[in-house]
Amino acid sequence: MNLNPRLLHLVALLTFYLMVHSVKGQYKKSPLEIRTDSLVAELHKRRVDSICVYRSYCVGCRGSRITEDSSCSSKGDFTPTYVLWKQHSKTYLTYLDNCSIISPVVVYKDMFWSYLSVNWSEINKGTIKDFTTIDSDSGEAEVIHRNHGDNYSFDFIIGKDTISQYYDHFALIKRTIFFHKKTKNIYYKQNRKSPIRKIQLQIDHAIVEARKRH
Repeated sequence: MNLNPRLLHLVALLTFYLMVHSVKGQYKKSPLEIRTDSLVAELHKRRVDSICVYRSYCVGCRGSRITEDSSCSSKGDFTPTYVLWKQHSKTYLTYLDNCSIISPVVVYKDMFWSYLSVNWSEINKGTIKDFTTIDSDSGEAEVIHRNHGDNYSFDFIIGKDTISQYYDHFALIKRTIFFHKKTKNIYYKQNRKSPIRKIQLQIDHAIVEARKRH
């Protein structure tokens, strides 16, 4: 039986549409994501227009209970989340995960705001490229992934504009062993010099210093 090509095309488009919206409908935000979104919404109500949501976490690491007598577990969505915001010329920080939230503290080393302003375009449009090597046999570029390790992401919400970036720390490694052969990351130097990497380090340093003071 021959079917009309236009009808087949329509059926294919409809199937794709239903699949996409089905996947979207299945995603449900975690309690941590909801809590973070609520905090950002509350800051907007207070007319705060400079916000940073920063996450530093390990993908694929085994979850475990925080303490023996605690009902809280790091299994599932355990993403240490830091929310920083600037208000009345001061920067504040709070920490959230699926177990706790700390009261806001003042951040004194907040140079990352100025760095963001100067390097907005590069941070917004740039990328940290995946660990890539050149195959010695074919001469073609080959991307190497790992199934666990440190990852970083940040969202800058400045007024009505948002910058979102994410990268795997593995992209900053110079060499690794792949199929018993030493392989070199061709984007090693480029990634290390990226403004995305530099501002991530500045945010991380600001958080470490703020937590030491408190």
